[in-house]
Amino acid sequence: MSTEAKRKIRNIACIYLFFILVWLIILGIYKLRQYMEHLEQMRRSEAYMFSYEGYFKHNIAKLVDGKLEFTNHKGEVYIIEDDIDLKKIDEEEEAYIEHKINKFGEFQIIEGEDTLEKIANFNNNMTHIKVWNDVDKEYKTISESEKLHEFKEISDLDGLIIYMGQTSEKGVENIDELDIVGHDRTWSPTKIIYDYGNGEEKVLEEKDNLYIRDLFKDNSK
Repeated sequence: MSTEAKRKIRNIACIYLFFILVWLIILGIYKLRQYMEHLEQMRRSEAYMFSYEGYFKHNIAKLVDGKLEFTNHKGEVYIIEDDIDLKKIDEEEEAYIEHKINKFGEFQIIEGEDTLEKIANFNNNMTHIKVWNDVDKEYKTISESEKLHEFKEISDLDGLIIYMGQTSEKGVENIDELDIVGHDRTWSPTKIIYDYGNGEEKVLEEKDNLYIRDLFKDNSK
């Protein structure tokens, strides 16, 4: 093979190698960008889950007359009672998304004097309240009406938090399913009674709904 031919082959090989190198660089940049976007998405998801936990526990605290204690990433402690206080959680979420901080604070529900009584009321109501179903022409428990899994008695605040975070047969968290109790998992009004289990009953609503806060009241009286 002549020297000229070898030179041409070498030039062609260099061109091919150049384009391969360029392609690898472009591919690397693309993969890096994808990876960075994935990390940002994960960071946003982590921030959302942190914020959601705060709002979720705040709602439960209100139901049992407790208070939500929020300790931020600096160790500063706040009692979350209203929408203005909730901004402290939002600020922590935004700071994490913007890479201003790399860790979250934590939440703790402080029990009130009536917290255990509220949980006992909830147990009784989930067991004894019956909702009229127009289609099946029979009364159903709240769990049956709202398509929740079988209810088991809750003994403490931690158990309530776990229960409210569980999902129904439809994949919706229990706290959202119980937000409004009406006819067959809808907001449609219906007859709702408190069944004492001894043949006696008390009409709670002739044709209306119950709200989640009602489930923490003593409806037996």
